[in-house]
Amino acid sequence: METVLEPIARSEHGRRFYYDLFPDYDLLTTVQFKGYQDFLLHETSYEGKMFANCLLFLKCFFENDKPGMQSQLHLISSLYEPGKYLHPFVLGRYYQTQLIGNFFGEQSKLEIIISEIFEIEKTQPRDGKSLFLEFPGFHYFACDGLWHIGAYESLQKLSNIALSEFEQFEEFKWKGYYDHLYIFHSMALLKNGKSDEAKKNLAYIKPERFYFISKSYFEKRYQELIAELK
Repeated sequence: METVLEPIARSEHGRRFYYDLFPDYDLLTTVQFKGYQDFLLHETSYEGKMFANCLLFLKCFFENDKPGMQSQLHLISSLYEPGKYLHPFVLGRYYQTQLIGNFFGEQSKLEIIISEIFEIEKTQPRDGKSLFLEFPGFHYFACDGLWHIGAYESLQKLSNIALSEFEQFEEFKWKGYYDHLYIFHSMALLKNGKSDEAKKNLAYIKPERFYFISKSYFEKRYQELIAELK
């Protein structure tokens, strides 16, 4: 795989149709991160740079590399231009890095970051019909960040918005992305003392649907949820 990462990163089509679409959590720390480093050598767009750097932050987080996380957080924060358009998936990844990076740093900005998330979520399209705007991608990645920092009240609220205010589309059903949101919602309910409600959500979660690029990651979350509900 290493032999093809750089040629794919060198190609505009490769960056759009491999790196943008298939950030693989299982491969990210072993080999794919090298591809995102190559990606950044060729990428000129603001959105692309933000996206790849957020993935490199995640690689550091998965490895518990706190200096690396803080270095990436500083770079991502310096790149960010408030008000400049980012696709909801990328904007959600930006806030995922802000939540996790600040939680493992000074923590002084966390309340501001969470407040920003709930202001921004109101602006996200509820009626998208293409370019993956059908799915609440901003909410999805922000929920992941909220879960990692233990902000369970905010996680319950944001995951509920994602599941109740957005129409569900078939592509994201068969990829298991709504199942993932139900996991986030269930974990938040459980931590907020609402285990009966959390148990009801299990009917909506089918691990066999989990998409391969984050399959192991969410299988672990699911097993943690099942263990805590017993």
